[in-house]
Amino acid sequence: MAIELGPGVVLGAGVQVGASTANALSSANIYYSIQDIIGSAVDGTSIASLTNYGVDGVTYAATNVPGRTAPTVITINGKKVLNLNGYGNNQWGYNIANAFTVGNGSLFVVGWDAFGNDSLFQSRLMGFGGQRFSPYQVCFFGWSNLNNASFLFRDTGDGGVTVYPSYSSAGLQVLGIVKTGSTVVYYDNTTTPVTFPGSVGGTFGFNTVGYRDYGIQQPSTGYLGDVAWFDTALSTQEAGSVITQLKSIYNIT
Repeated sequence: MAIELGPGVVLGAGVQVGASTANALSSANIYYSIQDIIGSAVDGTSIASLTNYGVDGVTYAATNVPGRTAPTVITINGKKVLNLNGYGNNQWGYNIANAFTVGNGSLFVVGWDAFGNDSLFQSRLMGFGGQRFSPYQVCFFGWSNLNNASFLFRDTGDGGVTVYPSYSSAGLQVLGIVKTGSTVVYYDNTTTPVTFPGSVGGTFGFNTVGYRDYGIQQPSTGYLGDVAWFDTALSTQEAGSVITQLKSIYNIT
């Protein structure tokens, strides 16, 4: 039975209203919908695994790093996110059993690298990264270096995209990358694309969430919300829709 919501707005039978998985994200191959994963869990609850709400399903489910403390729930902006305090509390992140590579593709992350710096380490907040002993152990997608001063998208040779300045304001933000061959455009908490100057080569592959470990262990120090990957290069309109939806989910202005 069809349901009329208003003039010209009709839902057919079987269409769900109010599902938390965003329409703009419905075609993502990987989508860790942190609001769905955490559900009603209270602050301080350990989250040992990430369900993939993307179209590729359990192939890309993620599990807590063995021997490390599972990230815990914390409320930011009135929304529950993951507390990744890899140095202070040994809360690292997650391993993905099956790696994915980005030739033509799009990546998005919601987060806040909130812990600052000290003499022992530079702060970072990683959406996707690489596991030690894998071909992708050096790969990195997120913020790093000197209290949110740079946005990184790094390949297997630790080259690729470094953007300064980035992520200049406190609080949860959205970053996006769209890669088409050797051309990369990025989104820094806006729906306006910026083309990274020059050609971007190399191999970009990922099999972790929240850290990378290439012998030098680099866990995140911050708060992590939704993370998504599309295996296609989204258009400006499509990428903007994803960013708008993520900002809406997390009350980001």
